[in-house]
Amino acid sequence: MAALLFSAHGAAATEETANTARNGRFCSVLVGAAAPRGVSPTLAQSCSDLSRQAADAGLRLKARALGLRHQEVPIMFWYTDPEFHGEWTTVYGQHGHCDAAGYTVRPNTYWATKLSSVKGAAYCDRIRVNDGPVFDLPAPRMPGVDFANKIHVWASR
Repeated sequence: MAALLFSAHGAAATEETANTARNGRFCSVLVGAAAPRGVSPTLAQSCSDLSRQAADAGLRLKARALGLRHQEVPIMFWYTDPEFHGEWTTVYGQHGHCDAAGYTVRPNTYWATKLSSVKGAAYCDRIRVNDGPVFDLPAPRMPGVDFANKIHVWASR
């Protein structure tokens, strides 16, 4: 089954990546658990130009319609600008808090080229973009990250 990975229009995409533009200033995404060394599948997504709360409400409706358990535990906040400014996406983990295994996601083309800063939540305190260096979260800037093909977030403690 193909999973949506940050597809702004709800069109089916492969589990590896979705190359569609985002649709709204604020987005909320629900990701599932991944197999070891695998990618966390995107299970549902909602975007809004109104507010983060509107994007979250849309995500809850989509998750409920799909019969998905949604704990509403954010694991990461992505920002388009350094120092946590600009457009953002809230990433929720279906299985709750981060642990040592964490979550691995593949952003769509929009986020792959726009990701500038990241905050962690729910014990997520480390991030590695692609196979580059590890950053402590929050990461107001991520030097050397020009294209975010793969993001792995986890709890170090």
